[in-house]
Amino acid sequence: MNGGQVILADEPTGALDSHSGEEVMAILKQLCAQGHTVILVTHDPAVARQAERIIEIRDGEIIADSRPAPPEDTQAKPLALAATAPSWRQMGGRFREALIMAWRAMAANKMRTALTMLGIIIGIASVVSILVIGDAAKQMVLADIKSIGTNTVDIYPGKDFGDDDPTYRQSLKYGDLDALREQPYISALSPSISSSMRLRLGNVDAAANVNGVSEQFFPRVRHELYPRRRHRSDAGTVAGADGGD
Repeated sequence: MNGGQVILADEPTGALDSHSGEEVMAILKQLCAQGHTVILVTHDPAVARQAERIIEIRDGEIIADSRPAPPEDTQAKPLALAATAPSWRQMGGRFREALIMAWRAMAANKMRTALTMLGIIIGIASVVSILVIGDAAKQMVLADIKSIGTNTVDIYPGKDFGDDDPTYRQSLKYGDLDALREQPYISALSPSISSSMRLRLGNVDAAANVNGVSEQFFPRVRHELYPRRRHRSDAGTVAGADGGD
């Protein structure tokens, strides 16, 4: 009883059959023999006669207080005080009792238990799926952003974008590439020139925009290009051309 000294039993046999009532009374007598104080509240004289002391109350007043004579073969023994269980043992007993009650409740309502467990499983699976899908989508977006070259910087001659005649300005020269390559934060460096011209292959003639770059340009942009012929010059490598008919 988790160390309880006083046990109050209100109508312990009121809603039980005779056999179950006898079992309950036997348990109460056993607890009393172990040193617990058992107080019975009952309207049944047969139950009251099993107590060592009977107190009758009517209209809020005590009208009788008697002690039934003990059986002849029974000697009165002093009641020993019940040893108080340690706190950790009390907690263990309560936890074990709670587990037993929970198991009995689950076994008594199997369908409800199965539906409850199914709901919990679906909820956990939904949360895990959302987290996995969200993380995968994040990685895909980051990969797409990285593939378009967000960590690249284009440097143009002139004071500002769209400056007049930037080609003729001497603020950025081909020789500046050596100074830029020495910087530790630069992994790849490529010069670039562009021009519009007419391209002819056989009897096909088309206007095209031609871009000239070096070999370090391709890992920088991370794009697959069409097969190309390389023409090395001081300005770089002619990598490819896009044009229209």
